[in-house]
Amino acid sequence: MNMNLLRERTGMQMRAFQMLLFGILLFLFILRLRHNQRSIQDRSGVFYQVVSAPLFIGMLTVIALFPPLRSAMSREVRDGLYHTSVFMLAYLLHMLPFAIFSTALFSGAFYWGCGFYPDLEAFLGFTFVSFCSLVFGESLALVTLGIFDDPNLANSVAALVFSLTSLLSSGLLRNIESMPRWLQDASYIGAQKYASEILVAYEYPNLNLTCDLSNNTNAEPCRFPNGQAYLEVTFPNAVADLDRNFLSLAAYCVCFFAVAMVIFSVRSYFKRR
Repeated sequence: MNMNLLRERTGMQMRAFQMLLFGILLFLFILRLRHNQRSIQDRSGVFYQVVSAPLFIGMLTVIALFPPLRSAMSREVRDGLYHTSVFMLAYLLHMLPFAIFSTALFSGAFYWGCGFYPDLEAFLGFTFVSFCSLVFGESLALVTLGIFDDPNLANSVAALVFSLTSLLSSGLLRNIESMPRWLQDASYIGAQKYASEILVAYEYPNLNLTCDLSNNTNAEPCRFPNGQAYLEVTFPNAVADLDRNFLSLAAYCVCFFAVAMVIFSVRSYFKRR
């Protein structure tokens, strides 16, 4: 695995800096967040990107880099050099440092650059969401590569899952509370629900919003005097469920990587027979 890192310099650089490049691109669209009514939509758009884009970044990284490793693993496991779980744990140990570095670089530059709520705990929550989203994206892509031999099919299935759960569970494109009951219940299956609630729970409670009180016909309606009012309408339980959301988001990463290990172990067992 170490030798593969030295040979794949492009892949190593991609892992290390792709989140930063995503942050720069997003920053060019947002620049500096304001505190008017329109800034609510800006924050919602940014948060949607933060909970969904790292999933696709992690997925595309695995789709690009893992298939050759999968082939090598299949040969070497069949030859009895090591067990599949050993390879997967080695892959995890190489993946995590790059994920930590990449998300720390992205969060440090983007969070303070765009002007989110200036609090260390809020910043760490933002970084945690970015990190878990990236790792979860890689883990689910590993699951699909374990099920399907064709990387293109694995990529399509993972992208479809991410797209559906982002639309359904994030609550940033449509208020979950306004959905039919069965869709509200279905939203719990997506990791994006827990990620978005963490982000809004830190950003909105202490946010003061301004209103345009002029008689201008183009003035924005003053619907929310502060962030707490917005939170009570769209994410009423976000602050109360903060601990649950942290644990749930971390559990998604651990469980799906464990599922990937099981799938590849079963795959190797049947290939040895």
